Amino acid sequence: MTYTAHDKNIHCTSIELADNYYQRVIRRFEPYTNIDLLHGDSGDLMPTFVNQMTESALFWLDGHYSGGSNAQGDIDTPVSAELSVILTSPCKTHVILIDDARRFDGSNGYPHPDNLHKTVQVQTNYCIEASTDIIRITPKN
Repeated sequence: MTYTAHDKNIHCTSIELADNYYQRVIRRFEPYTNIDLLHGDSGDLMPTFVNQMTESALFWLDGHYSGGSNAQGDIDTPVSAELSVILTSPCKTHVILIDDARRFDGSNGYPHPDNLHKTVQVQTNYCIEASTDIIRITPKN
């Protein structure tokens, strides 16, 4: 089954820190009432909607500074704050995908893989694995 932005039963929230990218996506997705676009740091903005979620969601975490025209927040990546909000939310069946697993080396705001595994293991209902540069955190069956 393929979903597109036209599928009104699918809701999407996206957060963009860079002003230029935010303005671009606002124009691109303006016709779609099922897409919310937020401007700012995802580590700061995610608690406002994640803690109110009552259904499972798919999270694609890719909000890190990578140079060029990307915006840089107070730290290179808000991934620790994002994970904390998702893993402690009332809903315990989210799926979390994190891009650029190779960056998780304990520097520049990225947790070390050992610490990331410990964080996820505290939440006994989740499993963690990494492959093809993507970290997958999924509910246990």
